[in-house]
Amino acid sequence: MCGFFFLKKKNKKNTINLKTLNHSSNLISHRGPDSSRVFNDEDIYIKFFRLSIQDLSKNAMQPMLSWSKKNLIVFNGEIYNFKELRKYIDEKKLKSRSDTEVLINLYEKIGNKIFDKIEGMYSFLVYNFETKKILAARDNFGIKPLYFYEDKDDLIFSSEIKPILKYKKFFEYEVSSLSNFLLLGKQDNHSQTFFKNIKSIEPSHYYYFFHNGKKQKYNYWSIYKKNFEQKTDAEHINELYSLIDSKLNNYLISDKRIGLFLSSGTDSSSLASYISNKIDYKLDTFTYDFDDADSKGESSQVNKIAKILNVKNYKYILKPKIILNQFDFLTLKLESPFTSIRLFAVDGLYAVARNKKYNVIIEGAGGDEILGGYNYNFFPSIIEKNKPINKIVYELINFVSKSKKKFEVELINRIATLFLQGASTTDATPFVDINCFDKDYLDTTIDESFYYSNKDKNTDFKKMNNLQKSQILDIEEIKLPRNLKFTDRISMNQKIETRLPLLDPEISKYCFNLRNSLKYKDYTSRWIMKQALKKTTKKIKIEKNKKSVVDPQTKWLKTHLKEYFFDNISSSSFKNLSIFNQKYILKKYRQFSKSNKFETSFQFFQILSLYRFISSFNNFK
Repeated sequence: MCGFFFLKKKNKKNTINLKTLNHSSNLISHRGPDSSRVFNDEDIYIKFFRLSIQDLSKNAMQPMLSWSKKNLIVFNGEIYNFKELRKYIDEKKLKSRSDTEVLINLYEKIGNKIFDKIEGMYSFLVYNFETKKILAARDNFGIKPLYFYEDKDDLIFSSEIKPILKYKKFFEYEVSSLSNFLLLGKQDNHSQTFFKNIKSIEPSHYYYFFHNGKKQKYNYWSIYKKNFEQKTDAEHINELYSLIDSKLNNYLISDKRIGLFLSSGTDSSSLASYISNKIDYKLDTFTYDFDDADSKGESSQVNKIAKILNVKNYKYILKPKIILNQFDFLTLKLESPFTSIRLFAVDGLYAVARNKKYNVIIEGAGGDEILGGYNYNFFPSIIEKNKPINKIVYELINFVSKSKKKFEVELINRIATLFLQGASTTDATPFVDINCFDKDYLDTTIDESFYYSNKDKNTDFKKMNNLQKSQILDIEEIKLPRNLKFTDRISMNQKIETRLPLLDPEISKYCFNLRNSLKYKDYTSRWIMKQALKKTTKKIKIEKNKKSVVDPQTKWLKTHLKEYFFDNISSSSFKNLSIFNQKYILKKYRQFSKSNKFETSFQFFQILSLYRFISSFNNFK
């Protein structure tokens, strides 16, 4: 797991300032603390930072040349099936036990057909010295980042955005990205970032950048499978169990010990049980909670699970002062605004893992996206093609009547979320109050095409059922892009590689294409996963539905963070953004802070975070 900065000159008259390049690229040195290497010639400059996980020797160092020396690679990630792929090349020539050497030489042999064979999380570049052509590629879900910037002088690639900003010494914010975040809950979806002209290589895509300045883009994978074989419930349960059991072996390949982030949820508990049976040392697990007496965190339940599974559990407790002291620091790490105080807890938890000398952590993220496990996925799951309307209405009313909210409020929320999923929290509570925004900003930002989703770019979208359409929005535009970005930035800043087995392409594709009745049965979400995992977690009680862990964000915004919020939002610089209706927000916030009712704090935190993001990067200039 690593980081790299790559610059290709487009204008030969333009001289490369090695000192500036070195200073800029060092901003991602945290991604590879073990060693670094520079390669440069008259056309390109590369700086690579290595975090050694597989083959710790110098033979695995990058940039790495192919055996023919015609191609050079820089690679960030893990190819989990690289040992199987060795058979396709001349194994006698291998000088290392690294996946990088297999990757570059297999690519040289079969070209872009390599994407049909490799399994893993990755972003990589291959540069051909003869044609000057660059291949840039990213894994199926975009677990590993890869950004690029192009102007008349340079073509730049980087594992993070800050080196590009520092080298170019100027930037503009991408207005449409700010609006997507505030009004649609999206960020870093598809190729867009928060910075104008800095693009992202999309998940499951590879690009060719040619010497003449042209580029071509190709999509190599889709999670949708048209002719998916449907079997009995029992057959699918057994098949999913066997698939997870066999695939998990790939995620345990490491020359260093592996730890696990453990919550009270089904996925991480099951992974803990699986992994404990596959490794020859006692598994260490890590859990976060909050320093708040009223917070119903996960500590007590995790203690029970850890005891049952006989694993060691370390905890991190988030205190309010950490948020006050580290808001801008975390913002610069993430290179974006964010949506919850939980990320401070996650950051602290990675620090605990790092202090315990861990460089590899496994997380259970992705399980909700591949099976439609979020609360708001339920309504789309019952609206199936050719299903009688009276049955749909019956199921919806029956579900809504069980809510703790007023019936009419819950019903309206469900319908609103169906049409604008990203503007609601996962329990289908709309969070966007349009009055919080400056009217002129809305007039210039929102047009008739604004609410059209990028889903139209997905050629398989029209073939999907309604639940799959809801899932693909989370996978491509809402939940997964931001969660994967946050996970990458936080873990790599702590010099840790995070692995996500449930986002294995084969597991995820299998789950996504199951019939809806296996995802939801008797109002139980992710039913098949819970049935399959019972085989390994028999002693652990599995919740019928996803249970949201209550964090104290709403309470802390009314208490510990109240002054901080008010000082920021009442400032002249906030008003001068010309995005928000400052007067209205402050009035609404005063009412919110005095109220004893539980209200979502999502938009308040979102607004505060976006303001701190802009302020932090204005200072970064």
